[in-house]
Amino acid sequence: MTEALNPCNKNTPNPLVKPGYEVMVWPCNDGVVALINLGSGDLKKTLQYAADGVHFSTIGHVGQCPYAAGFYRPEAFTDSQQGAMPLWGVEITQNKGQLPGLGYFEIEWSSD
Repeated sequence: MTEALNPCNKNTPNPLVKPGYEVMVWPCNDGVVALINLGSGDLKKTLQYAADGVHFSTIGHVGQCPYAAGFYRPEAFTDSQQGAMPLWGVEITQNKGQLPGLGYFEIEWSSD
């Protein structure tokens, strides 16, 4: 068995979400942003920000979220150390009576 290079450790004192949530996380400016899609309660369909990467707070609500999505983040392929809000990505799509597939989506962020 191969040993993980960067094992994840549970943040017991400050869990952002409970099991069963769908979350995307990426670096943005000097902190970390999390888009929480599926789940229950007040965190569902929210944007969360943590300057320290640990202590998150809600910075916005999202009306329609992509499902099982992955954002395209060009800065992930550079050494800029400057994350930005992603503008597009791919998600799982499924039409009735068809197998799941990949779909393209775009996101327009507002400062509201």
